[in-house]
Amino acid sequence: MKKRIFHLLLALCMALSLMPNAASAENLLDEVSSGESVTKADIDRLVVSGKSLKINGGDGVKLVFDTEALKEIAKQTSEYIKVAIEDVTAEYQHSRAGKKVFFLAVFAEDKTVYNFKGKAAVTLPYEPNEGENAENVTVWYLTNSGIAIEIPIEYDAETNFITFEVTHFLLYMVGIDGYINPFEDVGENDWYYMDVKAVKQNNLFVGTDLTTFSPDSTMTREMLWTVLGRVDGSQKLYGEGAFESAREWAMGAGITDGKSPKGYITREQIATMLWRYAGKPDAGCNLSRFSDAVNISDYARDAMAWAVENGIILGYDGALMPKDSATRAEAAAIMRRFIEVAIK
Repeated sequence: MKKRIFHLLLALCMALSLMPNAASAENLLDEVSSGESVTKADIDRLVVSGKSLKINGGDGVKLVFDTEALKEIAKQTSEYIKVAIEDVTAEYQHSRAGKKVFFLAVFAEDKTVYNFKGKAAVTLPYEPNEGENAENVTVWYLTNSGIAIEIPIEYDAETNFITFEVTHFLLYMVGIDGYINPFEDVGENDWYYMDVKAVKQNNLFVGTDLTTFSPDSTMTREMLWTVLGRVDGSQKLYGEGAFESAREWAMGAGITDGKSPKGYITREQIATMLWRYAGKPDAGCNLSRFSDAVNISDYARDAMAWAVENGIILGYDGALMPKDSATRAEAAAIMRRFIEVAIK
């Protein structure tokens, strides 16, 4: 009998030891100030508990990383991270007059974590100047090269705070959007409107004439080389001779053999060129869920896996259509997503 009671007590103690510790859960480090360290052990505990991490930047500025983001960040550190939120508007007062610019970064020891796959909710202040329309308050992802990609936001005109979600950090710009659509064949209700707006505002695409974008026209290989060269910062890829200059640039950059410049470009060819330009990053995406995955050319498999994994190439009705030609609207959408995900 005593032996049985002993075993019962032992089993009870073991069961209790496996139960969540309420006090420990309450003491989870789930909120810090900008610049403070958070250990990997603390991040792991938040992930196991399904918790988020809040970073306070002062004056109402804050970041909140969800569990999936913390899980990815934890993979990229062995000791600790620091999250920085900094208003760097003064550095951009000449090139981005009238805009506010914020630097957001995650530092894992001596390296910077740019992409974290999960989501971070960002809250930033912005008060429109007199005469500015609050409905036009906008946030852009800003690359080091100056490309600005508009992202969805919510703006509270009463509190003058903007909230938005991101999957990567660097520079974010806040201000009033003064874009006027010049294209008669691109309407605000078209699925590609924001994509065309982005590539036009950044001078990556030009229209087929002053008032026409030709969204349904097929993209050629030399057009893609030209756009990607402009993303790279080349100033020679405008006006007469732009396509030939783009071909030379693309061959020199190692993203193409330069053949068939006027040939229509396929979705897998776009993915491959972007993947090469990005440095041929690894990807663990399994494409077998797509009905036409077997149609992907061998040379493009890694590129397509990377493009799908990062949301650059999207499937349609369960298919990737790798060998379908891409329209100018589709290419604009792909380039917009590529810049936001892959360009620092």
